[in-house]
Amino acid sequence: MVRCDVYDLRGEWASHYSKNLVTDGGRGELPLPLAESDCAGRWRLELRDGVSGRRAAVRLAVASRKR
Repeated sequence: MVRCDVYDLRGEWASHYSKNLVTDGGRGELPLPLAESDCAGRWRLELRDGVSGRRAAVRLAVASRKR
């Protein structure tokens, strides 16, 4: 299991997107159904392995939805 905490571009925790992921062979998926009202910019995902406690962080580029 891996804990994934999602933070928006202002660094605010997005609890509605954060969750625990069940992994298989070190792989897992986190669907992020972003809302049109979510701000564009570089979001941050912080991951923590539930067994080892190892941590990692990645950035996610969220584009604006132009109509």
